[in-house]
Amino acid sequence: MANLENLYRMMLTEYPDVLSVAQAAKILDCEDHMVYKMIGEGCFFATKPGKSYRISKLSLLRYLNGDRSA
Repeated sequence: MANLENLYRMMLTEYPDVLSVAQAAKILDCEDHMVYKMIGEGCFFATKPGKSYRISKLSLLRYLNGDRSA
């Protein structure tokens, strides 16, 4: 697997470090409801500080790199 630090520096630089569900869906090229399903399945780390989820970009990059351990 590629070095995660390099991935973090090179990929998704136009996005903030903490993503909304809509941003994650755009990155994954899927609908919002699929991101909610993936959150429920523990595919990547997400937190819900208020009414909406926030997803760690680092966790999403790990998922995209094949690390399924959230």
